[in-house]
Amino acid sequence: MKVRILTWAVVAALFTPLLTACSDDDDDNESETNSAVAYDSHAVDLGLPSGLKWSDQNLGANAPEGYGNYYAWGETEIKEDYSWDTHKYGDGTVFTKYVPKGSELGKNGFSDDKTVLDRLDDAASVALGGNWRTPTIEEWQELESNSTWTWTAVNGINGFRVEGPNGNSIFLPAAGFYRFGILSYANSYGNYWSASLIPSDADSANEYYLSPGSRSINSRFRYYGRSIRPVRN
Repeated sequence: MKVRILTWAVVAALFTPLLTACSDDDDDNESETNSAVAYDSHAVDLGLPSGLKWSDQNLGANAPEGYGNYYAWGETEIKEDYSWDTHKYGDGTVFTKYVPKGSELGKNGFSDDKTVLDRLDDAASVALGGNWRTPTIEEWQELESNSTWTWTAVNGINGFRVEGPNGNSIFLPAAGFYRFGILSYANSYGNYWSASLIPSDADSANEYYLSPGSRSINSRFRYYGRSIRPVRN
């Protein structure tokens, strides 16, 4: 009987850490799910052809007109210095991730041919969980082409009211951008990252730019700190 008790004690000792690890993973998954479900109340159906839903506020904001946080492309944390010196995957001359085939910017000839953010590098996916993510440039184009855009102000913050085909709308504040440690053009311009790299230019990604007189899709260096407007399917 003592031998049997000892045996079960050993088995319990061996499996307890595994059970604890599984429990921790379950807790993390449950926390991510709860976060995504809680944020789903911010999803706005604009009646777009794809059915894509846009958040009613910027990532990190507490209101539709809030600027929210600023992120370098491919990074998930805010920081004080937005420059090549602090970028996660490259210094402007060589890169260790998101390097299209044929590019000469991959470190030691590296290429992964990735041109859209992985979830682990997508600030919206990491912060919100679930199906939330940063929109691709094609999804920004869909919003542009199928919506009515009106420059206006909400609580003193300038930006565009974007009304979809079904009459629902969101507000995109002109939150400006960060370069080095300086916030520029806040309340004048809006600079929103897409999840899309420039295939021919590994050091840059697509942004959606807005100002009172124009809206456009531009190529910008990855290191800039820009706004993110989350979307979900």
